[in-house]
Amino acid sequence: MCNANPGCKAAGVLADQYNRRTAVRISAVRIVLLSQMIGTLAYNPYYYILFGFAVLGLAYGQAGGIVPKRFPKKYRYSDSAMATNLSWIIGAAFAPLVGIGLTALVGLWAAGLYLLSGALVTFLALFLLEKRGSEEGAHKTN
Repeated sequence: MCNANPGCKAAGVLADQYNRRTAVRISAVRIVLLSQMIGTLAYNPYYYILFGFAVLGLAYGQAGGIVPKRFPKKYRYSDSAMATNLSWIIGAAFAPLVGIGLTALVGLWAAGLYLLSGALVTFLALFLLEKRGSEEGAHKTN
């Protein structure tokens, strides 16, 4: 999937130039913008979908790279595979259904808030990772 999405490639360039957390932070800021633009989906869907494709590709490009560093080398492959796959199944698999349901029940703005909530959780997770890293000192890769 990442080969077809220019956002994934841009995520790699950003991570190489800065770091993974900065790339994730930039993608979360763009998701905030995407959630604010959700009204354009009703009258100009092509631009919204193309922008969303690039923005979510930017987020997806770092999703698999930031997780493995959180685990010791001994368990890194299996632990990161479980964490990543379960998060996609539990979180991302139901997102389109939730978005459609919110739009049908409440309106398009509710789907925008749902999208915004994902960005806010990302900011919280980055904050907690940084706080945890500073409390532990230098991160050991065992």
